[in-house]
Amino acid sequence: MAEFHSQVAIGETLAPVGQLRFTQAGPRQFSTFTYHAAWIEDPRAFAIQPAHPLASGPYHTSGQRDALAGVFADAAPDSWGRCLLERAYGSGLSEFEYLTLSDDHCRQGALRFLDSSGNIIRGNAPDSVPRIVDLATITAIARAYEQGGDISAEQLQALAGAGGSGGARPKANVRDGDTLWLAKFTSVLDQQPIERVEVATLRLAKDCGIRTPEVQLALAETAFPVALIKRFDRRGTARIPYISARTALGKTGTELGSYTEIVDFMRAYLHIEQDAARLELSAFLEEGIAIDKILNAVAGSLEHETDRKPHSLVGIDQIHRILSHRLLLTLLMVS
Repeated sequence: MAEFHSQVAIGETLAPVGQLRFTQAGPRQFSTFTYHAAWIEDPRAFAIQPAHPLASGPYHTSGQRDALAGVFADAAPDSWGRCLLERAYGSGLSEFEYLTLSDDHCRQGALRFLDSSGNIIRGNAPDSVPRIVDLATITAIARAYEQGGDISAEQLQALAGAGGSGGARPKANVRDGDTLWLAKFTSVLDQQPIERVEVATLRLAKDCGIRTPEVQLALAETAFPVALIKRFDRRGTARIPYISARTALGKTGTELGSYTEIVDFMRAYLHIEQDAARLELSAFLEEGIAIDKILNAVAGSLEHETDRKPHSLVGIDQIHRILSHRLLLTLLMVS
């Protein structure tokens, strides 16, 4: 039986949040999370996910792909990143290893994971976030991986570490100074200009009034253009707390959610004092969800069929503490 322990902290200050214990006994995997007493008593504290309210706990989670609580699974890679990690480190990785072998700089959201000595668990690649100026090189490595070509162990580890974001399509995180971007590559299997369409769709969504991250089309004159999307869970070096809609709704396994459930969740968790502001937000949510559904119907969902976490919720400013009727909890389409 293998057991792993990690201290859970948050943000650049590494404020202690709790303790995560993960156990693997043969095919069985399960974990336990407990909040630190200091976090519970901190007036700025918040529950890291709805299913883990601020209390002493402990909170237990088990299952094959659900061995980690949703908020921790959200920080780990999805299909593409998991395949890269398996190629780099071998099959049979535990859910905890998928989480901790991905690079700390690239993990989604604001949670950080520390070892018993208080050091950040950063992943194994020495400098796994490539620069945006090296985009052509990292694209070629990803393409070689897809085609089963020869790539060095160092290149594979770097791609695996930087590929630790959700979704099934080929991608990697790249940096431009302190700014982190998600580079979404054209796949060798594509029969349509997927990344060109994705950039165009995000720009259309912005024109429709939906808040979207900054987007660019790189290597546009080549046969393998790259969609560059600025990470919405970062503000410079600051990290913004994040949960997927799947986690927010408490979905596990193959359970499906719906747009109306997302709206109901946001209504329940947005603490708004003024009735007029509440009505205004309610109308805004209904209109925004309607626009989102129309866009998905018209443009098609590029990755939602294989991505377990196609929608997300991020907390802004007072980190999940909603202080006004402004949309400080933002619903975004991500893939």
